[in-house]
Amino acid sequence: MAQLEQITEQIRKDAKQQAEAIHADAQKKLNEERQQALEEAQKKANAIIEHAKRQKGAIQDRVLAETERKERNLCLAAKQDLVRRVFEEAEEKLRHPDPAKVKVIVEEYLRENPLEEGGVVELAEGFPALSDASVPVEYASDLVSGFRIRKNGMRENFDFPEIMHYLRQSLEQEVLQAMMEGEE
Repeated sequence: MAQLEQITEQIRKDAKQQAEAIHADAQKKLNEERQQALEEAQKKANAIIEHAKRQKGAIQDRVLAETERKERNLCLAAKQDLVRRVFEEAEEKLRHPDPAKVKVIVEEYLRENPLEEGGVVELAEGFPALSDASVPVEYASDLVSGFRIRKNGMRENFDFPEIMHYLRQSLEQEVLQAMMEGEE
């Protein structure tokens, strides 16, 4: 029986050694898999961080571009408003000019461009008489300021607000372009 106990003890020792070897092998495999899983997780985390950094840069670029666009639009709107107000003020001044200055302009025009036979100078109502009384003058209620020359059934219009209205769009563009060139 002692031999049986020795054999049983030997079997227990062998089983214990095998169990310990299996356990050690399993622990080793578990540690390797855990390390591999950690490395994979770190790679994925790094990829996510890099992707987030690229997205952050793209988002910052978009936000910056949008901010610059809004700033340009606000600046352009302010410039357009300034130009609009300047032209409105200029038009208001042209609607109510100093009659003495307009008289000088009309008389200078007539010196440089004498009236043809049958020609008439149209002036706004309330305008002072011209120095040359021989120039035929008619007062027109629809004339705001400035003057018109009527001859041979045609009319040359020098009504200041009308001229401003006619030229305003191209003048506004020129003024805005000059303002933008001044910024560069």
